[in-house]
Amino acid sequence: MLGSHRGKEILCVITGMHRSGTTWMGRALECLDFVSALHEPFNFRHGLAGVSRWYPRLDDVQDVLHFNRALDEIRFGNARFRRLGGHSTLHRLLGRLVVGSRQEREYKASLKQNTTKFLLKEPFLLRMAPLLVDRGIPVVVMIRHPAAILNSIKRMNWPVGVDVIDGLRIEGEYGEVKAMAQMWHELHKPLIECLKLRGAEGVFIVDHESVFDDLPKFCGALLDFLGVAELSQRQKVLSYVQETSSGDLIQPVDSAQHHLTRNSRALSVAWREYTDKGAMAVFEGIVGTDLAFFRNLAMNKDGERVSIKG
Repeated sequence: MLGSHRGKEILCVITGMHRSGTTWMGRALECLDFVSALHEPFNFRHGLAGVSRWYPRLDDVQDVLHFNRALDEIRFGNARFRRLGGHSTLHRLLGRLVVGSRQEREYKASLKQNTTKFLLKEPFLLRMAPLLVDRGIPVVVMIRHPAAILNSIKRMNWPVGVDVIDGLRIEGEYGEVKAMAQMWHELHKPLIECLKLRGAEGVFIVDHESVFDDLPKFCGALLDFLGVAELSQRQKVLSYVQETSSGDLIQPVDSAQHHLTRNSRALSVAWREYTDKGAMAVFEGIVGTDLAFFRNLAMNKDGERVSIKG
């Protein structure tokens, strides 16, 4: 019986706006022998029952109540998943009704694994990051420039998805750019306010553009943050991030969701070639201060985490 599960602690939650590198980071930490990884349990279409929206809100009482209850249910084997909803073929819908979504199957399998901790890769908990800190759950936040995210979304032929923010519309010149920047700002705003008020304890910021400059230092700092000391486990994570970021691919041209054999250092800044000066000015005006704040908190060139300077 799932409800009799003795419970697993949560090693960390990897969050950040969608298309910001959470999947890559999640798969890297999934290399740790003692974790069971759950990918997007708070996915609005295919995740936990009761998720009311993409990116639950910190200021919505029902979202907060569901968030706290769901985390406890995940830990102790009682989590329930939706089986209806989303855009699916009849074949997939019938399959989900019978055996559950990928998230549900992954969760049930994790309860049988001989591991001691859960790892949640969950972009959609970005606005709930302050509550994760309150619960003492380490939070790893992937920070990627909204222009790079917009470029990635367009490659995927996805809509910008402005409906996740109430009242946001695509209008006028640089409409998509303005909407993406405003959405990025609103989704990161609760975390920024939390960090300014409480400091960065319990939060590890990953700057998507600089993380590939020195992967050994990055992995060392991250695993120190998570309290992973065993050398063999640390090497597994480092080997994964090196192997999946040292390929030749720089700019994907297809709509594959993830490319994990790429030249990540070049890819992390390639979006600048596809963003004109006018769009960059719009982004800078809306999120420039936010990005500078996060970069101040990210790991510096010496592999040290930088503290808030105000």
